[in-house]
Amino acid sequence: SVVIPTHLRSASVEAALRSFDSQDLERSRFELIVVSNLEDQNVQRIMAEAGSRGLDVKHIVVGQIGVNRARNAGLELAKGDVIFFLDDDCRLSRPDHLSQLVLRFRAETGFSIRGGLYRDSTDATSTARSYNAVVNAWVRGHDRETKMMVGGNLAVLRSALGTTRFDEAIVYGGSEVGFQLELARRGYRSKLDADLAVIHDFRASVFTVFRKAWRQGYERKPGTGASLAAVAVELAKTRRLAFGLCYGGISRVASLSAELERSLPFGDRPRILAGDGDAANELRTRRPR
Repeated sequence: SVVIPTHLRSASVEAALRSFDSQDLERSRFELIVVSNLEDQNVQRIMAEAGSRGLDVKHIVVGQIGVNRARNAGLELAKGDVIFFLDDDCRLSRPDHLSQLVLRFRAETGFSIRGGLYRDSTDATSTARSYNAVVNAWVRGHDRETKMMVGGNLAVLRSALGTTRFDEAIVYGGSEVGFQLELARRGYRSKLDADLAVIHDFRASVFTVFRKAWRQGYERKPGTGASLAAVAVELAKTRRLAFGLCYGGISRVASLSAELERSLPFGDRPRILAGDGDAANELRTRRPR
């Protein structure tokens, strides 16, 4: 079962669905479930067209914003033994992607979660290439056997799920991390399939990317970050080191800010004062009137 959450990006959904037309896995063996946050007539039209091409497609609308809410809704509808989560701005790059997932799950029974990397599209902007490099470095940078996968290219065995679901309270910030950590705590292992990459058609300005970094850091939960040094090494290989360190720095500052606010009594607000010397690092709190 392929679950694709989407929010008002019908053109991207269409590209994602078309990438399944050439899959060598028999069409009777996989289904595509597109979950819209809000009603979108264009997505309904695209789903009908995909169905006319012989794809087994289903479309539901959850009526609320949130990628995790959409993922959970698709998960409840899914019938497959393998659940593959693909973001709406991603598409498969190999005709054997699905069949390889099935084969590898069968061949390596010790792994219940598998994931891949992001590939740049042919017309990717410098910002998109840098962002994909950051994400891939983050995936590779976790210094442990159990890798932390990106939610846009993530496959899980249904038998491992139990009651584990995505945290719907998280709108921004490593929305898939808690899900994977819970599975890891229950003893399920993950495997990175670097060759099963998906094309990530990332479209955003530099400002939007760094705003995303802040939001991700602010909502990050303890223990979910990769080693910054490991990420830096990977990024240096792609010549995206400055971009990655800036992204990581913003995310880390946001994370520290959130931790500080949560530690303060209700109503307190932190305020960092700019100035010379030690005054620049002075932290004070003030209560609203």
